[in-house]
Amino acid sequence: DTFAHSQYDGFDFDSMARIGSRYYGAKRDGIYQLDGATDDGDEIPWFLSLGQTDSGTAFFKRVPRVYMGIKNEGAFYIRTITDGGKQHVYLFQRHTPSVAGAGEKLGRGVKSRYWGYDLVGIDGSDFELDQIEFFPVVLGRRVL
Repeated sequence: DTFAHSQYDGFDFDSMARIGSRYYGAKRDGIYQLDGATDDGDEIPWFLSLGQTDSGTAFFKRVPRVYMGIKNEGAFYIRTITDGGKQHVYLFQRHTPSVAGAGEKLGRGVKSRYWGYDLVGIDGSDFELDQIEFFPVVLGRRVL
C-alpha cells in the first residue's frame, strides 16, 4: 500500500524516528533505540516477492535455472508459484561471503504460462541481492 521496498510490522511502537544514523521507537513506557540483528532475541524473518510474469509470451514455459548475484550468510528457499497457485520450493544452502554469481537448478518437468518467484529466509540471516535472473525455456504449446 505504501510502495515501500520493505516492511516490518512486528513492533508495538506508537512512533518511530531516525536521528543521525540511529533509529528509535517510542511507546507508552519509553523510547527505545532500535539496533542489533534480532527482534528481542528472536531472528527477524525475511521474505522477498518478485511477482508473477509470463515473460512476454502466452506459451507454456519451463524454468530450469535461476542465476543470482548474491551475498548471503545462511540458507533460504526459492519458491516458484505456477498456474493455479501450485508452489514448488527449492533450498539454497550455498554460503557466499561476497556478492558473487550463484546458479541454482529448479525443478524438472514443471511447466506453466505464468511464473511467480519468492525468496524466503529460513534463519533470519542477512543477505544482499545484486541481481536475479530466471531462464525460461519457451515450449511449443500456446495457452489461450
